[in-house]
Amino acid sequence: MPTNDEGFFDFVRVVTPSWNRLIRVIFEDGHYRSMLDQLQAMGCHYEGFNKKFFAVSIPPSVSLSDVTQLLDRTGLQWELANPSYGD
Repeated sequence: MPTNDEGFFDFVRVVTPSWNRLIRVIFEDGHYRSMLDQLQAMGCHYEGFNKKFFAVSIPPSVSLSDVTQLLDRTGLQWELANPSYGD
């Protein structure tokens, strides 16, 4: 919804949730390319703040369990960053 300040918007509500899940991942050693390639091959999307901090979007068609098991096996630090909407 537009505000009185031109060019700025206020969040009002979610009309239709995408059901995507978002996780935050920390790559302590900066070696992220291989893991991001694996996540992308699974169907995930990502964006990075820098070479250490990334957000990974997991679409409904990708198993959250498969993604978290992969991350757990590597010992990476990660956290679920959004509500589960009753998953």
